[in-house]
Amino acid sequence: MKTIENDARLPDWLNAVLNSWPLCLDTDSIDTLFAVAWDEDGIYQPGSQSLFYNGYFFLRITWPGGIFLHIKLSADRRYQFGLGYKLNGRFGVTWRWGQTDAAAAVGVQGPNTGQATGWTRGTA
Repeated sequence: MKTIENDARLPDWLNAVLNSWPLCLDTDSIDTLFAVAWDEDGIYQPGSQSLFYNGYFFLRITWPGGIFLHIKLSADRRYQFGLGYKLNGRFGVTWRWGQTDAAAAVGVQGPNTGQATGWTRGTA
């Protein structure tokens, strides 16, 4: 399945480019090579769940190329960085500096439906 995204902050032509190969791949082409998370319940490997996580630390490396890092240094501030293919098949650059829990739930383009709702495990 191919995920089509339309970011309202970008011009239509750029959304079209980002939704085309090789910047948008079938989700079956993306795999998590390595993922580790640390939250109040301990350290574990989350598999291929949501891109980021509401713990203290989260690292994911994807195939065919991507690295995504989440660090939560205080109770309501998260720092997220990423470059490469996301689990939905889209190539992306992620940069969230000091994001609050409320801002994460609201999302950039609307609610994070199916992502980060209810936090699948633990908190920080």
